[in-house]
Order: sequence, then structure tokens, then C-alpha cells
Amino acid sequence: MRGSRRLGIAALTLVVLSMPKAMIYGEGEATSQTKTGVVQSVDPVARTIVVMVTREMTFAVTANTQIAEGDTPRTLADVMAGATVRVVYSLNADRARVASSVTVLPATVLPVTTAPVGGPAGAKPQSPLRPGQIFSLQFPDLPATFDELVEAKGIKPQMTVFLPSNYSPDRKHPLLVFLNGGTGGRGDNPGIARALVDEADFVCVSLPLFHQAAPGSAGYDVVIRDADGRYMWPFYRRMLAELGRAVPNLDPARRVIGGTSNGAHAVQAIVDQSDGEAAEMFSAFFLVNGGGRLQRYDLLKDKSLLLAYGDKTLRASRLSEIVAAAKSGGTALTAYEMKGVGHAFPASEYPAIRKWLRGEAIGQTP
Repeated sequence: MRGSRRLGIAALTLVVLSMPKAMIYGEGEATSQTKTGVVQSVDPVARTIVVMVTREMTFAVTANTQIAEGDTPRTLADVMAGATVRVVYSLNADRARVASSVTVLPATVLPVTTAPVGGPAGAKPQSPLRPGQIFSLQFPDLPATFDELVEAKGIKPQMTVFLPSNYSPDRKHPLLVFLNGGTGGRGDNPGIARALVDEADFVCVSLPLFHQAAPGSAGYDVVIRDADGRYMWPFYRRMLAELGRAVPNLDPARRVIGGTSNGAHAVQAIVDQSDGEAAEMFSAFFLVNGGGRLQRYDLLKDKSLLLAYGDKTLRASRLSEIVAAAKSGGTALTAYEMKGVGHAFPASEYPAIRKWLRGEAIGQTP
């Protein structure tokens, strides 16, 4: 399980020193260009980052590249898929994009509107809703998130919503809720969900994790457990109800929730510990490198479930037990081995998850 200190879901700032006299070939006459997008993958060996703008773009990170989160210096290893970045770059003599004089911006610099739920602004973020819009709903009266318990910053619980590029108020849209690993982040960046669906069709939502015990207190375990599922489900139920009021054209028959590592454990915990409410609310579920303790397969009868796991992270005997339990409960389980991955969720695996999301999960015709 990756810790919350890893960047990618959290906001970050990346500063790259310029590489002089590099010309842009085929991308403008200026010596530099600026692109904003979501990090798809990071290769620490090749020292490159791939960013989804309107298409994937690869940028080289040199030994002179300065990386920082705010004023705190970071390394390339700290930059994770899902980070929202703005890169100013230039082309070198080989026409490769080299990051130069660039600032990578946190997600909050995108066009975001916020609405404190129950406050004067109400739950509706903006009218009318529009394609590509991103907004947050805040819940200042809810308990502190797991991330806030670990590192207090005075940030109240919130959920952030991204409307797909082809959003239309005249049709029902499927929902994708994604829960991050580690301590879950702040519910402020649905970057991985957006990347998983190519920013199309699905309304994407980032929710934070909640933990029933603070670090150092009795009953605390960094891994999300069943007790945490019982604790957090009422908060999720309320937050998702507000989402339904803010985006009234969600398709009730096509609602997917998934997560990675601790996020996957959280999905398992709310399914097992919500008296069937989570299973009833969602039509499909996916677990990436976590959630193997799921017990209530009977609640997922005739629903779709994807279990994605890195090679060498799940014993063959345990996988056989999970497959048998799912079959006994009538759950349509798809088991997918992510080869050469281990305990991670790299962007290279997104296409396989995307295929499942559009196929088994919501029954979309290819």
C-alpha cells in the first residue's frame, strides 16, 4: 500500500529550469509551449513523464529538472499518475520534448466551483452544468478525513466531480467513483477516474477515505478494516445523495465504484458493512491490489466485479478461494493479473480496466 506522502492524487507544483535555444518543430514558432493535463505515467529509469492533454504527450526530465511540491523539493519518484500538471517545454535537437521553465499546477487551478452543502450556495454548483466542468461539494460538518487525521491541514471533507467532455443534460450518464490508496487524499482530484474513462461518458467522482481511529489511538491500523467501512458508509451515503441533487441525470442502473490498495479495502469494507446499501447503490465494483477480504458476495449477485492484482501479490491458492466464493455468491467476477506491476496501479494498466468499465461494468457496445 502506498502512503499518503506520495504525490499524484494530492496537488503538486513542479518547477523545471529552462533549456535554452531549443526550437519547437511542428508545434509553433516560439521557443517554448505550455500544456496542461493529467499525468498518465512516470518512468524513473527513462526519466520521462507522460501527460494526457488532448492526447498523450511525453516529456523528458533531465538531471537539471527541479521538482517541488509548493516550496518543498521532491524527486521524480514522488510524481504519480493522476497529478494535474502544467508543463512549459521546448524541443531539443532530436525533437524530443524537454521540460523547461515549467510550472506544474495543482488540481485546484483548474476551473473549479465549490458549494458548501447546506450553505447559502446550496448543492448545485453551477447552472447549467457543462461538459468538462469540475466542481467540489464541501461537507464542513463531517468528521476529519483519514488524510486529515494523519496530517492536519484544516481541510474539511469534500468530494470533487468531473463532468465528461461529452456531457449532456438530456441523457443519463454512468457514474464512476474512485477511492485512492494510502490515506485516500482529500477528495479533491478525480484524475485517475478521468484517465480511466478518457474523460468521456462517465461522471467521475473523487471521495476521501475516513478512518474510525486516529493514528496512535486504540484500534488504529493504517489498513482500512471492516470497522472503518461501518464508520465511513453513512458519510458516503450523504455525500452521494448530494451528488444526486447536484447532477440529477446520473444513470441509476450504471454506477461503478472502485479503488486501489486502501481504496480497494474501503470498497470491500462498505460492501460488507453497510447492510446491503452499498451493494444496492452500485451496479459494478472493481478492486485493484486490495479488497481480498470481501465476504458478502451474495450481495453482489448478478453484479459485475473486477479483481485486478499485480503479479506475485496474490497467491494462486488465495485467488482460487476468491473465485470460488464469488461463484458461490452468484457474482460475475473477472480476475485480471497485472504482469510486472507488483503493488501499484500504473497508467499502462488503465486500458484493460477501461475495457472492463465500458463492457462488463456498464454494458456499453464497443
